[in-house]
Amino acid sequence: MKSHLLTASIALLAGIFVGSLWPRNSKPSKQASIGPQSTSETIAFAGAKEARLAEAKAEEKQTPTPSASSELKRQLHAAFLTGNPISRTLRFAELLESMTPENAVAFRALFFEFDKQGLTFDAEWRLLWHQWAKVDPVAALRALDEEGRDGRQAVYAASITEVIFSSWGEGDAASANAALAQIKDAELYNRAYLGILRGMDLAAASRFATATDFPDPTMASAAAERLAE
Repeated sequence: MKSHLLTASIALLAGIFVGSLWPRNSKPSKQASIGPQSTSETIAFAGAKEARLAEAKAEEKQTPTPSASSELKRQLHAAFLTGNPISRTLRFAELLESMTPENAVAFRALFFEFDKQGLTFDAEWRLLWHQWAKVDPVAALRALDEEGRDGRQAVYAASITEVIFSSWGEGDAASANAALAQIKDAELYNRAYLGILRGMDLAAASRFATATDFPDPTMASAAAERLAE
């Protein structure tokens, strides 16, 4: 009886001892038992992440950003805050290089704001119309005409007409001359003519003036003076 008990005790102890030596990694791990489920969850997580990124990109596209005209307005205001008149004019001239037929009105609108404040910037004002006539002379001339109908043009119509046609004549004298023929007002016509002369090189201007029949001797003298200049 004692021998059987001893044998049973030894066997029990042996089992406990062997069990304590059993390697941990030989048991099915929790990670291994959920392997397939883990893979599907990973795929689902990746899909959800991609969806969130796509939504974020869509929201970013929908988020309003400062418009080009707003940025241009900010830069123009910054330029005119420059106290040094030379630096101001140079900065404004640099911004004018970005003028297009589409944003030219934004440049013009800035000066309307200055008018309300009683501020005048003559040099920049003339540069504005010169550049506008360079990128879109027809629109510049039309804008000047519309301002005349609104009662704002009285004091500067003639001088700005000359600026427009000077720039126009420099870029395309033929079309400028065609537009000149459409002007009915005598004063505006004369200033436009002188503008074309100023825009041309000396040889072309001389030929243009020689081919012109001047009914008004005063105008002929003015043309001669421009050529001499």
